[in-house]
Amino acid sequence: MANLLQRTHLALPAPQLCVAGVPVYLERAEERLAIQALELERALTRWRQQQQLAASATRRRPDRAALMQNLAEAFAANVRLLDRVRACLLPALSADAVLRVFEGAPMDSAYGAEGLIAHLRRDWSHEPECEAELEGLLAATRGELQSAGIRGGRALVLGAGLGRLAEEVAGMGFKTHAVELAAPLAIAAALVRKGPLEAYCIQTRNAYRALDQARRFEAHWVAGDGRQAAQPLIADATALPHGNESVDVVISVYFTDVVPPKKLIPEIRRVLRRGGQFVHVGPLGYHAPDAADHLAADDLLDEFRLHGFQVSEPRWIEGTHHLQTVSMHECRFHNLVFSATSDRLVVARPIAPAGPCVPFIA
Repeated sequence: MANLLQRTHLALPAPQLCVAGVPVYLERAEERLAIQALELERALTRWRQQQQLAASATRRRPDRAALMQNLAEAFAANVRLLDRVRACLLPALSADAVLRVFEGAPMDSAYGAEGLIAHLRRDWSHEPECEAELEGLLAATRGELQSAGIRGGRALVLGAGLGRLAEEVAGMGFKTHAVELAAPLAIAAALVRKGPLEAYCIQTRNAYRALDQARRFEAHWVAGDGRQAAQPLIADATALPHGNESVDVVISVYFTDVVPPKKLIPEIRRVLRRGGQFVHVGPLGYHAPDAADHLAADDLLDEFRLHGFQVSEPRWIEGTHHLQTVSMHECRFHNLVFSATSDRLVVARPIAPAGPCVPFIA
């Protein structure tokens, strides 16, 4: 048992492959990335069609030609961005993996390209409404960590997306891994680190003004003075590559409801050291189709207790999600906030031994 509890897994096994410099830790990695590439192609096809329709409207409706031209240029800019993401993803795939996907491989549950622009804007456009949303999420996260007396250590940020939250956690003094299943999001995060990205927030529905249906923004990554960067990983939160009891903190912001709790909670418990902390901030919208996996807030807290966690008193904060003040529509949640301390011994699962590897951020 002593060997199972050693916290020596400070490095990950060598990845099977890398995409845009991001190590990939997925079972059936090529096949799953090929599925995501197919979804990317579908998004590109839709956006190119919309670009063509907007361009043709400039001829059919001369009175709206300037507006339609702006919309066509917006779709063209977003297509260029997706093309850059696609160019990073395709070289990692074999022809055999792509053929298997076209022969009927099941679809992946990862977020696809459709949400990429919205996450890019929220995380890295630095627009006031985006910063306000992020600050609310970060304040809740900091509050839970401070209440638990945790000031640093090794942290995992699950569903890291474009990486802003993970960078902020790294800025708090944690050695941080940003875990994301969707390769397009991880690639876009790698691209924005290399230089500014131009994109358009396109919202043709619920716009107050025609000029606001397609608004340009520039995404640029900003690191804090003297702080270490988070290490991005493409991995499944229900099958993490990390060793047993190897991390101090697991942070889940707008992610706990993405995968079934019966799969997520045991994996969180496995990687957390005894006394390690799990922090949840977000709603419980649940993406899994099985209603049996849709736990209410009180049931979710009980589920953590059943898995050997001591759970804090829950609280709720109101928050916006991808807010745009130029829109007639806005999404608001009463976000559940709680932390859970790993208490019982874990039942360890084997982890491949570390070889030439990706460090946990030395």
